[in-house]
Amino acid sequence: MHLANNLIVDDFFILENTLPIMTRSVGVRVYDYDFRNFFRVRSVFSTPTQPVLARIGAFSDYATTYADLTNEGVTLIHTPEEHDLCSLLPLWYPLIADLTPKSIVYSSLPSAQEVGQDFDWPVFVKGERQTHKHKLSFSVIENEAQFERLLVEWKQDTMLHWQKMVCRQFIPLQLVEKSVADRLPSSYEFRLFYWKQQLVSIGRYWYESLNYTLSEQEKLQVTALADEVARRLSVCFLVVDIAKTVEGNWIVIEVNDGQESGYAGNDPRLLWEEVLRIEKIGI
Repeated sequence: MHLANNLIVDDFFILENTLPIMTRSVGVRVYDYDFRNFFRVRSVFSTPTQPVLARIGAFSDYATTYADLTNEGVTLIHTPEEHDLCSLLPLWYPLIADLTPKSIVYSSLPSAQEVGQDFDWPVFVKGERQTHKHKLSFSVIENEAQFERLLVEWKQDTMLHWQKMVCRQFIPLQLVEKSVADRLPSSYEFRLFYWKQQLVSIGRYWYESLNYTLSEQEKLQVTALADEVARRLSVCFLVVDIAKTVEGNWIVIEVNDGQESGYAGNDPRLLWEEVLRIEKIGI
């Protein structure tokens, strides 16, 4: 199914006569979800009057896709500005700087000396939009020599070279397993989905790791922190990742556009049932 200029989707439907959704399979189990197997859906044959949620994977150019769809009469749930707000660290960090590790976005690749003046080693490094698939050697940098090696690889890496570099204060997290090869070790981290600033689901971030769970008291602490993030960013569909430090504090790791985010340890059916409940009562 073709929508707009170059946008191809697998399905376009109204979920339970309530929410228009367009989907495209990306071949990733933790992202793809067959709504038709679990919900009543009605295929879209005319342009919906409501904003449409897009579960079509990561957008290569959200603003262009948004504009193309708008020309076809389709409005996505997030404007380009809202999408960028919950996708790009330089935009969301100032709003929640007191809830997440100190971060600096460098307009050009910094020298090891410059980073050493801004932070104590080790330092956590990522792109303004994403990390390199949780690769440990690209993320936790122990010293100047290791950072210089990273700079060489960064310039050649297809996932990182186009992104601005972000350095963050390294805060040790409570772990649920040891590091596996060259991957960040699984931490006591959780992914929370918000729809219209209302919590709709919470689940383990490291869904393939040990079956770690939150106590009732911890759940209250985590949701209180994530609720504040959702309130400050105030977008329709937000994901908040929160982890526990070795000192027992909860910190925000990052936020994302829920349209692009994998479910992690969240149950998709329960998540969408809660979204529908909120839509039907008109919050």
